[in-house]
Order: sequence, then C-alpha cells, then structure tokens
Amino acid sequence: MTQRRISTILESSDESYKCTHCRAFESYDLDQVVSHCETCDQMPRPNKYKQRFVCILCDYGGYQRSQIKGHLFTHKGLRPYRCDYCGYASARNSDLLKHVRMKHGAGGAPPDFE
Repeated sequence: MTQRRISTILESSDESYKCTHCRAFESYDLDQVVSHCETCDQMPRPNKYKQRFVCILCDYGGYQRSQIKGHLFTHKGLRPYRCDYCGYASARNSDLLKHVRMKHGAGGAPPDFE
C-alpha cells in the first residue's frame, strides 16, 4: 500500500492525533504526527537510541519510523495493509509480509482453496 493511501486513511479518520505529553500538538497528517513523535521534548525517552520515536498517546517507543506508524494505527484501530490473497489486514506492513509468507508461501503464491 502506498504512503499516499495510508495518509488518506489517517486523514479520513474522525479524530485527529493529539499529543498527551506536551498537549500543544494536534494533527491529522501522518508525516507531521511521526515527526512530532521524534522531536517532542516532553516525551519520556529513557534510552534515546532505542526510543527515537515515542507515541504521542502512550509511552511506547521504537527506533524505526515504520514501528511508530504501525503503533499509531493500532490506537485508531486502522489496518491499512491488506492481503491480496485473503481478508487479512494489519496495522503493520511487517505483519502483513509475515502473514503472506506463513499462510500463502514464501513467494506470496495464491492460497490453496480446499
């Protein structure tokens, strides 16, 4: 799924993301939210190397941009990554890739319809 499609899903959501740490940030834009997760100085960062990004809604932290995006989707209940072979959907692209590999074969072959 493209970044543009994922941003559209987030922006079509009824509620914006509001930072519970600084209480000064609010946005529907995914890129702005992720940037804030990296730069807000009010967020707890016990280890700045392991927690480069901290969730604006809780204390979850991760080093990669994709980790925080997937985590933010779980707060909204969004599952923008959809399997091409079945009805599975996930908040994280990595979970979708694992699903395809485990359920549909290493190359993403169509499922066996028994």
